[in-house]
Amino acid sequence: MWNEIVPAGATYDITWKQYCLNTVKIEYSTDGGSNWTEITGSYSAAEGSYTWSVPSIDADQCFIRLSDADNPATMGQSKQFKIKDLPVRKYSLESIGFSWVAVGEPATQMLGIENTGRAQLEVSATTIINTTEVTLKNGAPFTVDAGQSYDLELEYAPDEATPMAGQLVIVHNAPGSPDTLDVFGEGYITTSTGSVPQALHLKLDQNYPNPVSISRGGLTRVVFELPGSEMTTVALYNMLGQRVRTLYSGMREAGRHTLSVRLSDLPTGMYLYRLTTDSRAVSRVLHLVR
Repeated sequence: MWNEIVPAGATYDITWKQYCLNTVKIEYSTDGGSNWTEITGSYSAAEGSYTWSVPSIDADQCFIRLSDADNPATMGQSKQFKIKDLPVRKYSLESIGFSWVAVGEPATQMLGIENTGRAQLEVSATTIINTTEVTLKNGAPFTVDAGQSYDLELEYAPDEATPMAGQLVIVHNAPGSPDTLDVFGEGYITTSTGSVPQALHLKLDQNYPNPVSISRGGLTRVVFELPGSEMTTVALYNMLGQRVRTLYSGMREAGRHTLSVRLSDLPTGMYLYRLTTDSRAVSRVLHLVR
């Protein structure tokens, strides 16, 4: 944490390793350790983390101190960090999906970028990579004032009836830059009736990306096709056959469907994801890695 800059007015996860303690007292200092302010006087040490509401101040010599609530002589202290007014970006979507789009009939999708910090957000670059079928209508450079938002418009114009997968890279002046968001969709050629093509059989695609990387957010997509409107469940199972998460459950119309799911809170390893309808079930394997 040495010289790390923490956004003023934001939240910050204080983490620790628990060694035979029951409860901890958490304090912070903004003057190099001369004075301390209590964050919480008694908190379960077994939790291993505490979400701190960072004060809205500007300070260069900050520390966090944890001590045994029952024995104050047992304590530990963080490295020095700073609290500063910084921009904090928040996106309206975790990934940008266009689903089915007809060749020759471009579709648009909006990505909201909200600045929840206390300083101006400066976006210096917005770039689409790994596909030429998606363009930005109002890309960088632009700024977003504190408490305001900006709608970034993307257009998908498929060249042919094939799946599309790319990424949007956003470079900005907030902590954690740059950000990479998945962009996906699929083109189709309209029929004589102008309708979206229907699936002939139940189909479950391999998730993408696979392996799924926890360090990159643990986000993946599951795509499936239904030949008719059916009650549908998509669930995730560990290799012992135990259901660990229901990804979707409900009625779905005929056609192709995409689920965006985040798995960053699960242990690494191999999992089965299973599509079940009234008529049959089909499964595939995904790998979750660090």
